[in-house]
Amino acid sequence: MLGEGARSSVHLGERTGGDFEQTVAVKLMRAGLQDEEMLLRFHAEQPRGRRWQAAPDRFRNTEIAGAFAVQADEAQKQVVAPAFFMFDPEQRKYLAAVHTDRTYAGKTGLFEGVVTRPPRPGDVVLLYGTGFGPTDPACPTGELVAAPARLKSPVAIRIGGVDATVVWAGLSMAGLYQFNVRIPDVPDSDQLVVAEIGGVRSLDKTFLTIER
Repeated sequence: MLGEGARSSVHLGERTGGDFEQTVAVKLMRAGLQDEEMLLRFHAEQPRGRRWQAAPDRFRNTEIAGAFAVQADEAQKQVVAPAFFMFDPEQRKYLAAVHTDRTYAGKTGLFEGVVTRPPRPGDVVLLYGTGFGPTDPACPTGELVAAPARLKSPVAIRIGGVDATVVWAGLSMAGLYQFNVRIPDVPDSDQLVVAEIGGVRSLDKTFLTIER
């Protein structure tokens, strides 16, 4: 086991049979704890470019697993490999974001039957990611995150090319980095969101809809 939280646990898995070898981290959601918000968040926790699998909704009362493919040798070379978690709709164009009132931050109608609201300049939204490196105090792999821990290195987040104010950045639970970010004064549109830490940038293919 790599880590454990109140609603899920993360385990190391290895495939050695067949025609390839692969190391993955497998996240299991606990039976009976998958409300609609947790299922959407679970689906969002898949970094762009990595394969994932999840059980269909009819298995709501069983453990649900998602697999994140990781090359072990590459992971050891890089201290950080920042990536945002993404919402599934529209070919995973939009990053997973939440308003402080827990409403999903995104363009209206992004999810069928789920309320989403575009953030405005000045709003604080919560973003989620992986691979942002060490925290202070340290949270060793395989141990529970007893309390939120801030990132050890400063992180810059730019929205539409403009520096956003990072109110808080750190590890909120095992394997989950959270960023409380104030939206800068940028025009209404789909704005590119990029994070940079330790000289390494996230992919420039993640967007957030801004609308006054």
